[in-house]
Amino acid sequence: MGWIADYPHPQDFLEVLFRTGAEYNYGEYSNPAVDALLDKAALEGDSRKSLEMYQQAEQMLVDDAACLPLWFGQSYTLVKPHVTGYKLNAMGYARLSDVSIKK
Repeated sequence: MGWIADYPHPQDFLEVLFRTGAEYNYGEYSNPAVDALLDKAALEGDSRKSLEMYQQAEQMLVDDAACLPLWFGQSYTLVKPHVTGYKLNAMGYARLSDVSIKK
């Protein structure tokens, strides 16, 4: 099983893969405390506090050994020295309108 995020946020992994009864929770992991923390994090208006709650939920998943990652993908991008402004965002996409070529 593998998962690629739709957007770079912990909610896109935790809700989809580890919430009790979620469609892609193939390991059938269930922890009411994690579910409650996910509920709180999703409603928290302060993004810093919300991320802290998601980190707590992640730690609970690690403590419960809810999954065993076998590998992490890695990509490499080569950019010629005369190409400027080529930067990848958190999803791995470049804004090509920011790219230019030095002569």
